[in-house]
Amino acid sequence: RGSRACGLAGAARINVPMRGRYIVSSVAQSQRKETTDMSRLSRLTTVLTTMLLLLVISLSASPEQDVRSAVLHYRQALIKKDLAALEQIWTDDYISINAHGLIRTKAERLADLKSGVTAVESIRHEGEIAVKIHGDVAIVTSQITLAGRYNGKEVSGDFRSTHIWKNDKGHWQLLMNQLTAIAKD
Repeated sequence: RGSRACGLAGAARINVPMRGRYIVSSVAQSQRKETTDMSRLSRLTTVLTTMLLLLVISLSASPEQDVRSAVLHYRQALIKKDLAALEQIWTDDYISINAHGLIRTKAERLADLKSGVTAVESIRHEGEIAVKIHGDVAIVTSQITLAGRYNGKEVSGDFRSTHIWKNDKGHWQLLMNQLTAIAKD
């Protein structure tokens, strides 16, 4: 009743009753089990690797999406008067044509924001932000509803916004932007 399998060399099978059950022992069976376990592990590894690759691909944004994110980050920095962020967002030769048609440089825009002469209270997006990529340059157009002040003059209403962004080693920077008021019918 308490007998066990004896260790025999080769692929011999020994069926030995043990507490009402039969124990099957063989070297071949042990090898088949190891092969099956390795096969399962290999399939699991393949499935997990494929899933990880698909996850990485799905998380990596397209250049268009990267630019859209940069635009949203830029607009939030304007509202918050985040001068450090704007310093990084705007290129050194950045130019802005504001809602009043005035041309402003990076230094002038930073000074205007710092002094409070320019303040953006809100920017609401009306529809999709359109992005066209041309090599390392992106042209962005959108429609916004803006409320704030540019150079001490109140600005509010609907505008077409045009941006030109450049990709500098994977980092999008704003070269130029222009606001154009949309005429009311």
